[in-house]
Amino acid sequence: MYKQTTLKSFYIFIISVLLFSCERERNNDGNLDQFRLTATFDSGESITFKQFNPDESDAGLLSCGCYFDGDNMTIGFGATNYADLSKSNGFDIGINVPNVTSQRAYEFREEYDDATNAVTFLDRISTGLSGVKVYNNVENYRRFINGSGICIREELPVDFQSIDVTRYSSQNGGIIEGSFSINVYHKQSACATYEKERITGVFKLKRVNF
Repeated sequence: MYKQTTLKSFYIFIISVLLFSCERERNNDGNLDQFRLTATFDSGESITFKQFNPDESDAGLLSCGCYFDGDNMTIGFGATNYADLSKSNGFDIGINVPNVTSQRAYEFREEYDDATNAVTFLDRISTGLSGVKVYNNVENYRRFINGSGICIREELPVDFQSIDVTRYSSQNGGIIEGSFSINVYHKQSACATYEKERITGVFKLKRVNF
């Protein structure tokens, strides 16, 4: 699952850079900066990602996009150092939502087996292949050592993932606008409760059809 998610995220970044470079050449409306996504993390930090003319940061290029495979929508954003094994920062976030066909709110909890509603936050914390912390909406557990020294695991609910699409277009290049609130979980190596990260945001993006 991790390897598939990593490859998918990497390809989304590559495709987005190519597509948006071509679109920038064709688009002469002079207001490309309106297409952006702003995300706020649990730490209180807010970061803005531009779909066109993305900004550089100490964590790499800050890019975002909205992709459709049929009616399945993926909103992706991140800082591209994530894909560089020599770096110790950068991140990638993908929100996959099935059956997006109209302007309305979409909600779900755990990831389905076919991953059509997967939410993933990959945070690079050190260099090398193993230097990525994985958060997702697959499961959430409370873990603790009992009086006999045994690790006890209690399943907790995965909180709702909510994506409110307030403007919808079915056309390639049409505008998709709205907000999101996601909760993802990281399985810690020690016998400790899963680490939770809540990420909220707003977006106004051009749709790219695959």
